[in-house]
Amino acid sequence: GALLRRLSSVQAAILVGVGLRGATFDSLSAELGLPVSQLLALFNKLMRKLVAPLQAEAAKAEEASLPAPSAARKQQEWLEDGALARYEIKGTEEDWEEALAGRGGPVTGVLSVRSSKEGEAKKRKLGGGGKAKDKGRGDKPRKKSR
Repeated sequence: GALLRRLSSVQAAILVGVGLRGATFDSLSAELGLPVSQLLALFNKLMRKLVAPLQAEAAKAEEASLPAPSAARKQQEWLEDGALARYEIKGTEEDWEEALAGRGGPVTGVLSVRSSKEGEAKKRKLGGGGKAKDKGRGDKPRKKSR
């Protein structure tokens, strides 16, 4: 409706001639009394007029499908601030394969994997090599508790 009101009569004739009748630009040139180059220029303008509203509508539809900027920003902040770190699964791929292989059957219930060896090594370094003195222990080996 509103789109066709903005077309000139020559552009409407080009649209009907090429689109509905399947006429060539040479035959339209003879019918309308205009050079082919002018018809092609008008056809180019016609296509731009038709495509612009369609692209605008597609952009609106795409914008509507995206989450609101504030919601997307909140979601991004939530992911970046480490709120999910407490749900991180510990252990390397090899640790998990070893634990699963030791089960011998289908995996059900709870499966535990020890923390990485690097983390244990760091704990030993922090506890044993510092300047803190052990009170009352001396150099005696510890007895293992049962």
